[in-house]
Amino acid sequence: MTMLLTMLPYAFSLSLGLLATQLILPPKENCPLIIKLCLGQAVGLAISAYLTFLSFILFDQLIPFFVIFLNLILFLTLTFFVATSKENHFPKPKITWAKTKQHIGACLAIFLLAFFLIRQSNFYVHGGWDAWSVWNLKAKFLYLGGESWGNMFEPMLWRSSPHYPLLLPLINVWAWIFTQAPVYYVPQSTAILFSLLTATFLYAAIKQETKSRFAFLPILLFLGSPFVVRQCISQYSDILFAFYLLSGIYCLMKTKEKNSGAFAAMAGLLLGCLTFTKGEGLLAAGILSLLFIPYLGYKSRSPKDAELSLIFFTALFLTSLPLLFFKLVYAPDNVTFTNGLVSQTHPSTLPRLKAILIYYFLELRHMKWNGLLIITALTLLIKFRQMLNSRNILISLFLAGYFGMITVYYYINTQFEIIWWLKFTLARVIFATLPVILLLTFLSLFEKKT
Repeated sequence: MTMLLTMLPYAFSLSLGLLATQLILPPKENCPLIIKLCLGQAVGLAISAYLTFLSFILFDQLIPFFVIFLNLILFLTLTFFVATSKENHFPKPKITWAKTKQHIGACLAIFLLAFFLIRQSNFYVHGGWDAWSVWNLKAKFLYLGGESWGNMFEPMLWRSSPHYPLLLPLINVWAWIFTQAPVYYVPQSTAILFSLLTATFLYAAIKQETKSRFAFLPILLFLGSPFVVRQCISQYSDILFAFYLLSGIYCLMKTKEKNSGAFAAMAGLLLGCLTFTKGEGLLAAGILSLLFIPYLGYKSRSPKDAELSLIFFTALFLTSLPLLFFKLVYAPDNVTFTNGLVSQTHPSTLPRLKAILIYYFLELRHMKWNGLLIITALTLLIKFRQMLNSRNILISLFLAGYFGMITVYYYINTQFEIIWWLKFTLARVIFATLPVILLLTFLSLFEKKT
């Protein structure tokens, strides 16, 4: 019974998300079922989290009945639109042995790695440091705080980063409504679920783009590393960041390839969710937004480019509203930021910049990655020209811009001693972008096949 109550909110959000995904990506877009399932689960959980946040905005506390009622109303509304639209019907799945056998290896890999993730997470049930001191603490304030939930923003709790967005805590609160207690296995389940979604989506995207029999390898590379697995089950928001970033970039690529307004809308939705994951999510979504228009026109122009841009930015704006409201109304200032460009006591110096750049190379060859970063770096160097083709250049420019801005932030923010800061945070920054790095690596290795 307890397990059923734990699964119920995830299953309901999957149904809700599949309806929304079906409306945005109708059958004519030929989006593979496995990708729709991954998008449906992630989009559904984001919708349920946003509706949960609405309870705090309207009533200044969690009202479980109100949240469940809103989810049910939205579910029925989406069901009506799907049922009455000729374009948005659910087509009968065409399952053949020829298609199924291509995915057997990947399904077995995902199943075995799911078992491994669950087993490992049982030794790490409360997650890492930031799980119980930041993300799970916020969730408990939201769930248990009543009208005093806003106490999480008090200055004395600055170590819990009260300025961080709330998507992960709200997802866990949504699930706790059904368990009726802040049980530890809900954050644990959320972390495992998004880890599997990320690995599955990575496989599906590479399989669709390359038709390679080796498309299952990224799953093994991603979830076959003990260090990566530990990051996955740490119950941090990094794994949410990883999924929404990966899926958002994929949808941007399909937008250009298909001149598709549907994929443009889905990309905007996913990147809007990305902004509510953590501070880096806003940075990543901002960089991709700046790249979107020139990316559409790179090596090919379409009369629909202006329309696609309007659709993308509209969807991005609408799904970024929770973050905007959070920043304007609730979030306190970041007290862990010191501007080294103007500070006389903690200035940004050349040795600090050198330390940052050197540490990147040290992290690259660190044994905890088991050579994964070195292999991907060498592969991308060898396939440098493929990184700049019209399919892959968006990822290449994004990674360059993202890590460039991360480096600038490390340099300017002199609040912390730089070696200590890099030691405890750089690996997590890399981990969150690892699925995108693996996507770029395998797309550069294999030519696109239709």
